Amino acid sequence: MGMAFLCFAASYITSWRAVVIATSAHLFFVALLLISNIPESPRFLLKNKKNEEAKQVLKIMASWNKVDLPEEFEIIQTDEPSEQERAWKLFTYSRYTCSATLAQMFIWFTAALYFFALSFNMNDVLGNPYLNLAVTGVMEVLINVSSYFFIDRVGRRWCMLVSFVLCGISVGICRFLPHENLHYTHFSVKTFWVIFGRAVGGFIYSLVYLYSAEIFATTVRSSGLGLCVCAAQISSLIAPFVIVINADNANVVYTILFLFCIVAFLASWILPETANVPLPSTVAEMDAMKYQKYSIFTENSPLISGDALQSSKDKEGYLVE
Repeated sequence: MGMAFLCFAASYITSWRAVVIATSAHLFFVALLLISNIPESPRFLLKNKKNEEAKQVLKIMASWNKVDLPEEFEIIQTDEPSEQERAWKLFTYSRYTCSATLAQMFIWFTAALYFFALSFNMNDVLGNPYLNLAVTGVMEVLINVSSYFFIDRVGRRWCMLVSFVLCGISVGICRFLPHENLHYTHFSVKTFWVIFGRAVGGFIYSLVYLYSAEIFATTVRSSGLGLCVCAAQISSLIAPFVIVINADNANVVYTILFLFCIVAFLASWILPETANVPLPSTVAEMDAMKYQKYSIFTENSPLISGDALQSSKDKEGYLVE
């Protein structure tokens, strides 16, 4: 909906500075309201010896997640320091953790390139570019809301795979449509597939945040997400140059995006399913996720087998009780 509001404002306000002010000034007041209502992190409170406040936050979190907590409970803190793992361990621990990390970085790169390239290329389709972009924003909301019912039952992995297939089909059809002397019917078909592909690309861009956060282990989650976001930012810097390519041959843009979708699909294939699975706490547990069985439309969660986790932890030198 924010994209639709931005397009509405940009279509009537000619100065980009005024557009920025009109679309972002209200966010300051929204942020003030949210800050006053968002609870503090329980881990931060425990770190600062505020156990009672941490218990209250945990009760709030339990009520949100519909989990029953006893009226009286104690938080027991161990004196053993948690093991710290560096980001480079993602690339050196095993071949699988390295492959999974590089695959996610490429998926983020492709998602950002696809999303922003089609956004900047809206002038290549029929109709008002502001209206087209606003429609994609509304479609993106509908796809994200409807996907809420699929990502848990079908799984993150299959949602990602199907989305890249749809994105590839969208730009593939646009690639083979003639660019010059288009019939109105061709223009309408191209407009539909560009808008649809842009909406699905927006869904992928939202899904990767959830998917990658569940794949990376707790000890390296922030570092792993940082690498992925860095890859996406590099891609977003490259995306505006599609306008220069579009001036010479618009079909080149769709060809590039089609090829990236194919490679991103193959990269997604090697990733594990994370729906209804406990989050990995260490890189060893992340490595053990490669043994998960992939399932679709099933009530059973794809769990890590005990032997697989034992083998991976033994490699790290853990003592498994």
